[in-house]
Amino acid sequence: MGVRDSGNGLYSGMYFDGDRPASLYNKNVEWLRYPHFWWLYLGFVAFFVTLLRLTVLSKPEDLGRVLTVTHVVHNMVFFYLFHWIKGSPDNFSQGEFNGLTLWEQIEDGIPWTKTKKLFFLVHTALVFAASYVTDYDFSYLAINAPVYVFLGIIPKIPEMHRVRVFGWNKTAGIDDVPDDLLSSPSRPTATAAGGAAAAGKKNR
Repeated sequence: MGVRDSGNGLYSGMYFDGDRPASLYNKNVEWLRYPHFWWLYLGFVAFFVTLLRLTVLSKPEDLGRVLTVTHVVHNMVFFYLFHWIKGSPDNFSQGEFNGLTLWEQIEDGIPWTKTKKLFFLVHTALVFAASYVTDYDFSYLAINAPVYVFLGIIPKIPEMHRVRVFGWNKTAGIDDVPDDLLSSPSRPTATAAGGAAAAGKKNR
């Protein structure tokens, strides 16, 4: 049976047509629906800033460094958790999300949802705060700007959905769908492919 892509980004869709697993049953992203998640998320960021201010960067003039370190660490941790780790520990999905990162699983991969916009807002607020406090000093911008663009923004845009740049973070057997199948607007189903193969044998 030839490898195919059903357009839904699911593992089983590479081999046969089927229904999408309900997003509500993906426990890997279900916790993002809870309102108190955002308070906890922002609380962790505030705690990290406070920790730096009370320890290694406690001087008044160190606020710019504190916000820059917070911005960089936040982007690195967020990128690893949301844009690098793939799959879902939930057995209900039966491996359907093995080829998707956490970000690609959020709200069934629909772009520009409220949740995703809020994440964009947090990233933007952090880089703006770090740049404003440092008076847009070039030495800080040279760090904050690339981190914001390449770790905070580009991985989140819809055009990067299921894109593995230079093959990084690819999973053999899941992410190696031929490019012509991914880019083709009309993809043959497994039934059609089997019928075509059978017809070819009869014509020999």
